[in-house]
Amino acid sequence: MKERIALNVDLLSQEDSEKCIQNIVEFISLLNISLLIMKHVLFDLKNCLITPPLDDEEYVKQTLIEAAKVAKLEVLKVDTYKFQPYGVTGYALLAESHISIHTWPEDDLARCDLFSCKPNTDYKSVIQYMQTRFHSMEVKRWACDRSK
Repeated sequence: MKERIALNVDLLSQEDSEKCIQNIVEFISLLNISLLIMKHVLFDLKNCLITPPLDDEEYVKQTLIEAAKVAKLEVLKVDTYKFQPYGVTGYALLAESHISIHTWPEDDLARCDLFSCKPNTDYKSVIQYMQTRFHSMEVKRWACDRSK
């Protein structure tokens, strides 16, 4: 029977930390121990320069699908809802957990999160992709370890 180990990972690890985590994952796999890392990253995309995408339901849906691809996560289902007079909420249900977004075009803002139990999820790339996609000038992010 395999043991489970929970590993606390800081928010958006730097390149060296990411290499260290990968080394730990490889080492633990050699020991035949399963590593369970469940990090939940929340991030706000602020000061979005081009607001129409924030109010475009199809654009938001495609962003969720592509963000999952960036992180090499498996999309099971995507759903969105367009609010009146403006705003979109959407989520991608993943085999590894979920990505969601809630937009406020009137405030040039999108609030997002990514929760994954995949050990080597590339959170940083997902955030950068979404920041670029919505032309956000500022990102506020934080994370919590949900492994325990």
